[in-house]
Amino acid sequence: MADIERGQIDPLDPSPVAVADRIRRWWSLRPWLAAWGQEQAARPLALVGLSGRPAYRFVTGAIDLQAIDWSALEVDGSSIGFPFPADHPATDDQLDAFQLRGRVVTGIAFSNLKHELVRIYGPGGLIPRPV
Repeated sequence: MADIERGQIDPLDPSPVAVADRIRRWWSLRPWLAAWGQEQAARPLALVGLSGRPAYRFVTGAIDLQAIDWSALEVDGSSIGFPFPADHPATDDQLDAFQLRGRVVTGIAFSNLKHELVRIYGPGGLIPRPV
């Protein structure tokens, strides 16, 4: 849900490679990593990238995280990059996990502070950021 560097994805011609590269890295998720490493059931199911104006955000891509190699996460300080198969380019199907791509998202406000660009949701709703 990175929003700091706007304008990298052309909404009229969203290249799957550009979308995948934009949403797979760098996320401020370090506080959650310990729990995710210990308990597979605690790991998120999808990584979702949003774009658009605050009043009208839409899902540019959603990557299914159930099949990734969690030992291959890229860690850079507090930021995490999720692995994506490097042996072939991203496809539109790979960016539509749970049929989320293109859906409009309402009722979620973001700021441009890096740690506030991330929301983790579970079956019970928003999961608070670990301290």
